Amino acid sequence: MEKVTRRLIRIGHSLFVNIPIGFCRYHQLKTGDTVEVITEKNVTIRLLQGEGNHGK
Repeated sequence: MEKVTRRLIRIGHSLFVNIPIGFCRYHQLKTGDTVEVITEKNVTIRLLQGEGNHGK
């Protein structure tokens, strides 16, 4: 498991998390892919498999 620290960025009235390009390349994430954000005790972001996403 890789752990990185990222800052939230405000654009307009929204907050964004920047995902490192190396991570995106390794996991074959592309612009337009849909991710799921799971909030429990911690926050988890994972790629949803399906239309518009690259299967793994």
